Amino acid sequence: MHAKRLALVIALFSGPVMAQTIAQTANHKAWQDGMDGRLFWTNKACGTTITGPIAYSGFDAVPDVASKMPIGQACGEAADGITNLCNGPPAYKAAIAKGIQKVVCNYGGPGKRAVSISGGTLSYTVDFPGKYDIDGAHFVQYYVAKNL
Repeated sequence: MHAKRLALVIALFSGPVMAQTIAQTANHKAWQDGMDGRLFWTNKACGTTITGPIAYSGFDAVPDVASKMPIGQACGEAADGITNLCNGPPAYKAAIAKGIQKVVCNYGGPGKRAVSISGGTLSYTVDFPGKYDIDGAHFVQYYVAKNL
């Protein structure tokens, strides 16, 4: 009898949690696929093997985040900025090949867009809603050109 009650309690409380985990897993895969698609072209242009993990926890903390912004696309803007530089003067391509091995994308909150480079990792923090006079790709491109 006690075992039946325990099984019922587990079934009742694990259902919604499991569904959310499945939904998050699907979202994470879609976001990462978007980022990886952008990095494919970056690596092709730069002759690199840059990886691009997305820090999911910050995005997951925003209710209905998947319906509010295309996260893979937003994170991929960092890759686009790097690609722009590799398609330019050879000195940029060489500096990127030497100085960037990973691009980590985070969510920072409204008005908290940022970019930094440390130890071979470019950290790109996206926000929404954000109103800027420059898109994310050029924001990263200008930063990398000045700081790498």
